[in-house]
Amino acid sequence: MLSINFSLMFRQIFMSLFRSKNTNYRLTAKRLKVLLICIPCYILIMIVHWVCFTLDHAFFPRFRRRSVVKPVFIIGNFRTGSTLLFRIMARDAENFCTFKTWEIYFAPSIAERKFIRGILLLDSLLGKPLRRLLESTEQKNLEHMLKHATQLHKIGLREAEEEEAMLLWIYNTFWLHYVFPIPSDFAPYDDFDRTMPAPRRRRIMRFYKRCVQRHLYVRDGNKRLLSKNPGFTPKVKSLLEEFPDAQFLYLVRDPVETCTSTVSWFSFWFNLFNSPLDHYPLKDETIEMMKLWYTYPVEALKHLPRSRFLVINYEDFVNSPEQTIRDIYSNFGLRLNPHFDQILIHETHRAKSFKSSRETTAESIGLSKKIIHHRFDEIYEYYRFEKR
Repeated sequence: MLSINFSLMFRQIFMSLFRSKNTNYRLTAKRLKVLLICIPCYILIMIVHWVCFTLDHAFFPRFRRRSVVKPVFIIGNFRTGSTLLFRIMARDAENFCTFKTWEIYFAPSIAERKFIRGILLLDSLLGKPLRRLLESTEQKNLEHMLKHATQLHKIGLREAEEEEAMLLWIYNTFWLHYVFPIPSDFAPYDDFDRTMPAPRRRRIMRFYKRCVQRHLYVRDGNKRLLSKNPGFTPKVKSLLEEFPDAQFLYLVRDPVETCTSTVSWFSFWFNLFNSPLDHYPLKDETIEMMKLWYTYPVEALKHLPRSRFLVINYEDFVNSPEQTIRDIYSNFGLRLNPHFDQILIHETHRAKSFKSSRETTAESIGLSKKIIHHRFDEIYEYYRFEKR
């Protein structure tokens, strides 16, 4: 529990209750309701998880010796096609294992997973009434609660998801930015490798590695971890310290499209938990973060050979997803088995026929293409994006 950032937790709660006037986290009736529901629930869930983490050390101590061989990390700014790439590659069950949503939020420990699987086994013996109930209510409730989010990013308990959220259980994640939009608190998470204090950085990464070891201990240990986390983009050096043979896929996209979509995406979450002064808050801070995430990975990983680090252009990927993934497998020395080959053909055909149900323009969020072109001028030149 030494990994938990109690000082940040208590400070943000204090700021929300007593120092929030005229801020994006101001204490409105809605905000107070969110705090009164979310904080006690979060603390209760975190206590349960930490009791179970302790049980893991007592009853499953061998997980600490579990090796993590050649994990593949998909990184890049938000809204760059990384989820599509991740979920297609996650279908390759022969090579990869991923974290599922239910594992991240409800069973990050080995003890919890064993308990839940025991419940599901008993449920199967009784004709699966619990499973049917969960399946019938899951998507309906998610769509009702997170309608906008599910349009941009499919959400489901059994979907492969971003395990950055595991860091919620030590209160040390970029994701807390949505609940407590205090810019000064999140500078270290935006530029993690270079500005996060070294002792805290090591504790965060040590906790994350233990989570991965637990996951591989429960799952088939011969498979490689496939991870997709935009929040890991500023963590590449830290990831290499923990996983020296890691491989990286870095996706990039035209900043106009990335900025508008990211600001819109962040806005949904800011407005879900807060009553911000502006419907699209913290645009400048978001843009500065994105500029860092366009440049830092290339700088941090430039020494790696092509067999360990690939830059993927969004347009190339969405125009030819099948060929892009075949190139990834070829460069990373992965075997493309016949079963996944058929899945790849089907999934990429479906991906190419998909049309987004929501389009966001720069002007609709209070920006303009000209402003974005100017602020990302060096990015356009480096990646040879066309200014449109």
